[in-house]
Amino acid sequence: TSGTTSSLNMVVFGYMAKVLKSGDEVLISKSEHASNILPWLILKERIGIVVKFIELDNDYCLTIESLNKSITDRTYWYRCFIWEI
Repeated sequence: TSGTTSSLNMVVFGYMAKVLKSGDEVLISKSEHASNILPWLILKERIGIVVKFIELDNDYCLTIESLNKSITDRTYWYRCFIWEI
């Protein structure tokens, strides 16, 4: 593909749109780039998925504890970008 955004759009709209059902949850962190938030919000409007944002700690970091707290029996997918400075 031409880049990460294009690749993500192909995964979300080409595959996940056919797999997810209304009420399924997708978890993303609050620190995601817009290119990883907007496709999920579009699917929310189109098919009724639930988009939940994983809380960050006081240092604005995603922790495994906050991820685990966010997962429910309706969670189908979680997507988070992890990087280190």
